[in-house]
Amino acid sequence: MKSRWLRLLAVLAVLALVAAACGGDSGGDGGDGGTDDTEAGEDFADAQAIDVFYFPGNGTEKPVLSAGVVAVAFTDRPEVMEFMKWLGGPGFAEARQKYQAETQGGTSGYLSAAAGQDMSVYNDFEAGLIEILQSADVARFDGSDLMPSAVGAGTFWTEATAAVNGDKTVDEATQTVEDSWPDSGGASSGGYTPVAGEDTGFITVQGSETSDAEAGSNEKAFNDYGAEAGVTVSFAGSRSFSDNINIAVAAGNPPDVGFIPQPGKVADFARNGSIVQLPDDVVQANQDAYGTFADFGVVDGAQYGVTVKTDLKSLVWYKPDRFAEAGYAVPETFDDLVALTDQMIDDGETPWCVGIESGGATGWAFTDWVEDLMLRLHGADVYDQWVSHEIPFNDDRVKEAWQTVLDLWNKDGAVYAAGGAIATTSFSDNALPLEEDECWMHRQANFFASFFTPGYPIGPQG
Repeated sequence: MKSRWLRLLAVLAVLALVAAACGGDSGGDGGDGGTDDTEAGEDFADAQAIDVFYFPGNGTEKPVLSAGVVAVAFTDRPEVMEFMKWLGGPGFAEARQKYQAETQGGTSGYLSAAAGQDMSVYNDFEAGLIEILQSADVARFDGSDLMPSAVGAGTFWTEATAAVNGDKTVDEATQTVEDSWPDSGGASSGGYTPVAGEDTGFITVQGSETSDAEAGSNEKAFNDYGAEAGVTVSFAGSRSFSDNINIAVAAGNPPDVGFIPQPGKVADFARNGSIVQLPDDVVQANQDAYGTFADFGVVDGAQYGVTVKTDLKSLVWYKPDRFAEAGYAVPETFDDLVALTDQMIDDGETPWCVGIESGGATGWAFTDWVEDLMLRLHGADVYDQWVSHEIPFNDDRVKEAWQTVLDLWNKDGAVYAAGGAIATTSFSDNALPLEEDECWMHRQANFFASFFTPGYPIGPQG
């Protein structure tokens, strides 16, 4: 097998793209990574496949933490509303997946929880991930994306890093985050109010997706829709979209439709009157397709956005055959997961690969763990109160979630960090060690598939 450093070159090309995706206020949604075929010809015939299992909870409910994209309309025209109905149903999900899977060679990194899709456009691995999404009892969006950006993309990340490094206690770190919470939600700039108008035959869409896989798949799907509907739909992607859309709204010149990865920003736009409250037929189409995930576009009881993409974060990556050979069972509860960690350490094994470095967004991989633990330890109601600041950020239940993660990671022998320390190891650098059996497990979202060496077997085999 080629050396670690030569094979690492196969993923470096995508690191900059995904780090950029995680560097905005998107809560670490790195789904625009893509893959590099530098070593696509490497022989993995004898390699043990990597798969995932659901990050377990302790109750009877099955909660999932997710991220994704919500589409909103800045223009109130009939053709735009018809387009929004299509976006919020299975049609866009199907078309987008078809083209992205072709580009990525099968495993696309794109997921949608929409019911009614033609599942034949997904491979068995990603179809299994969608089954986890669609069978969830409780679904909640990445909490940092729901908080004011000064917190969710600011102190939550930086103080998490300080706690991981041991520079601050959990009490100190969560107090700093609490003190940083702004008096207001940090609403986006106003200056624009949607105006109803007649059809023009043109629909403009903007978002943060820029890669050939993601932006290109959007464009192809939109071309198909436009040919059928008799309109021209254009897409423009920018890594600075999250900032640029605020500027465009303030200047009174937004696109017809925006693809927004932060429900908190959707809420800001809705409350200052910059986006369209959707008509009943659009709302119904999105609710029929996405169920509980449609709530990501609801603000103060009214629906302003349609869910168009659903990343699944509540996953643990592992090798099933390696588990079977060692006699380890996939844990069914979080307590089982902790017990498995302890058993592996007792056996002289390293259970976890962990790294939270991500440039200016360093820390988000820890906050994802905290959010999953908030759902599992305290339930959806407390989670909602936490992200909306109805309870303080340093509530004892929040501190318990932080401490639970740190206690797991700080067990002697529990973590392999390729960069020498958790905070200096890139989140993406956990793929190669998992391939090479430096560790047994890594908790990360579905987009992590793009970081394994091209050609390495992922998902069910045979």
